Amino acid sequence: NDAAAIQAAVDAAGGTGGSVVLSGGTFLSGAITLHSGMTFFVDSSATLLGSANAADYPTATPATGNTQLSNCQRALLYADGVDQLTIDGGGTIDGQGDSFSGVEATRPMLVWAVLSQHVTVQHLYLRKGAVWSLVLMESDHVLIDDIDLQSNGITHDGIDLVDGSDVTVTRAQIDAGDDAMCLKSGVRRGLVGVTISDSVFTGNNGGSNGIKLGTATYSAFTNITVHDVWVKDVQYAAMAVESRQGSDISQVA
Repeated sequence: NDAAAIQAAVDAAGGTGGSVVLSGGTFLSGAITLHSGMTFFVDSSATLLGSANAADYPTATPATGNTQLSNCQRALLYADGVDQLTIDGGGTIDGQGDSFSGVEATRPMLVWAVLSQHVTVQHLYLRKGAVWSLVLMESDHVLIDDIDLQSNGITHDGIDLVDGSDVTVTRAQIDAGDDAMCLKSGVRRGLVGVTISDSVFTGNNGGSNGIKLGTATYSAFTNITVHDVWVKDVQYAAMAVESRQGSDISQVA
């Protein structure tokens, strides 16, 4: 288990504008906490392999009352309150999700950034998150670009955007066991200014929806644009727009 060595490198790089680079092999790890002002780079020659031991993922407690914390509590790569973070590299992040069972909160996400800004996740293969795979919660100025993500199993979403503003998802190829692209709100902030484009969303073994607004709708969804997206092989809807708690949904194109 390389977690201690990786975390030491991340702690040294945080705030410097520098990078932590994984290359030339497979690196087994439990939870890693990322910092502001750095790049976490998984080279195309490397795989970050999530530990199959649930004890290697402590429960995170970000400073928010977001209702979706009932599901989001553990992650392989975790960033809380960061600014200027990039996760990049062309390599693979594999969560060994088939090794986990139980309720959602006990299973680790692959990547979870919360209360953060200027976060970029790009050029990566994401495999088998144990629950939602890539989660941006209450974060602003986010770019998700050129992601190939595969997950399977119930409640194994692809990308989840939970509150925040100025979020772009482009060139994503998602094959999910549940909703491939899911927009949610669990606090008063809501989601404002989201663009999803040039992507393919499919269902793995009957995944639920291609794009879904409304699993949780505590606050409003405003200025949401979806264009040049292909959805296939999903169980329910290519795109579902739902206001389950009565929130306003407007300017959806």
